[in-house]
Amino acid sequence: MQAKTISHPIITSMQKRHFILLDVLPFLGSLAAVAILWRTGLHAGDWVAFVVMWYVNVIGIEIGYHRYFTHGAFEAHRAFRALLAIFGSMGGQGPVVTWASTHRHHHNYSDTPQNTHSPYHRGGGLRGFIHAQLTWKWSYPYPNPSMYTPHLVHDEMIITLSRYYYVWVILGLALPGLIGVTIGGTWRSVGTGVLFGGVLRLFLVQQATFFINSLCHMIGFRTFDSKDQSRNIGWLSPLTLGGSLHNSHHAFPSTANNGLMWWQFDPGYWFLWVLARFGVVSNLRTMSKQAVARRRRRSAPPAAAAEGPAE
Repeated sequence: MQAKTISHPIITSMQKRHFILLDVLPFLGSLAAVAILWRTGLHAGDWVAFVVMWYVNVIGIEIGYHRYFTHGAFEAHRAFRALLAIFGSMGGQGPVVTWASTHRHHHNYSDTPQNTHSPYHRGGGLRGFIHAQLTWKWSYPYPNPSMYTPHLVHDEMIITLSRYYYVWVILGLALPGLIGVTIGGTWRSVGTGVLFGGVLRLFLVQQATFFINSLCHMIGFRTFDSKDQSRNIGWLSPLTLGGSLHNSHHAFPSTANNGLMWWQFDPGYWFLWVLARFGVVSNLRTMSKQAVARRRRRSAPPAAAAEGPAE
């Protein structure tokens, strides 16, 4: 029998190093970036770099790490698979194998004592929110990739790309500077692009997507029956490409479409639908109306007017 989780001093040391480098430093860097940018101001190139890199990150995390590598919700061309792995790595949330293994473990034990990032580990409330949002990553039992993601462990391309994880993170910080100087035309634009589209963007994208671990298990609507406390938060959906439709996802983990009701906003699925028209992805897995109706909660709001504004 394989162990479901692995505890080892080397793994713990790596987790703490990652926490300092890619959770603590981005926070401190963001404080410095705000102070500097307050004095220098922002230009068009900075905003373009910020928006472009935001959605490059979220495509990598939500579409790549989550729907594709973890849940196999669609099939993808080999080159696009590589891009998804690189874009996700730029988000500073860990290599593909680690992220996917942790998320599959989360689905197995969601909101139980075994779930490492449930807000109910600390009794909910503010302490639970902080734990689920951030502090759980300091040290936790590492979900065994050989058990949870053997398809990735034996994927030579993914393992090779993962060896360069920190290179992709640095590239994600540098690209906004290139965008900034291309549009702004000055060396100063490099610096402001890196600060706004790189450092500050990295921190804010992390917090927005981490809300799915924390807020999406604490507030929002439960449209579907599930064994956990997952919830849908509509206002987060544009920022997370539909990832915040978390209750819908927990009801149907392997679907490419989280927007299962007509009023639910899932731009991530629209993005996949367009890519499918060009043959970049294929075999998008979706749920039948009958399956969706069977899982819907009897107490769920009957119309968009009931769910949308409250979320």
